[in-house]
Amino acid sequence: MDMDSIFDTFKPGDPDTVDQHIVLEGISWDAFMSIVRSRDASGWKQPRVHYVDGTLELMMASMPHEYIKKTLARCVEAWSEHAEIPLEGYGSFLIKNKRRRRAAQADECYFVGVPGRRTKPDLAIEVVWTRGAIDELEVYRKLGVREVWIWEDRRIDVFVFDGEAWRKRSDSLLLPDADLRLFERCIATGSQIKALKILRRALKH
Repeated sequence: MDMDSIFDTFKPGDPDTVDQHIVLEGISWDAFMSIVRSRDASGWKQPRVHYVDGTLELMMASMPHEYIKKTLARCVEAWSEHAEIPLEGYGSFLIKNKRRRRAAQADECYFVGVPGRRTKPDLAIEVVWTRGAIDELEVYRKLGVREVWIWEDRRIDVFVFDGEAWRKRSDSLLLPDADLRLFERCIATGSQIKALKILRRALKH
């Protein structure tokens, strides 16, 4: 798979290359949880959900979206193993807070160190391939996630919550030695095998 060809052939409306978004307004927390339970019991491919203050967005991720998030996750995990950073991945489990009326399923999320009794991951990773209606940082603002990485337009931006607002950074606060530009280059190869070879070669130097 060549990523340049995916970017070049991306056409709005093509269901194979566009994330499908559905936005519902005026959804109570109880109604939201009923939708989540019904979705989980359906046995069908599950749409990813983001919920904030009564607005629910359901997204069916496209093949390019899933490829990018999987490649980035593999690179992050290979890097953490090499760097001996205790990183525990929890995929796309539902991060939720009923009192603050927020819930999110990140593309990937991680605990830095042993999770223990903690229920909120330290790091969430989101891929923006086809932009939805909900501001993802607003969803995360009161969920207790300390840092969010957003991949969009071939670039990874880092946002760190300082207790009042998100602050954009060029590097990670949680993983300060992680080379985000290297991860970007790895994703751009269009091959996860090539990506990991490039990453491991770079880590030897």
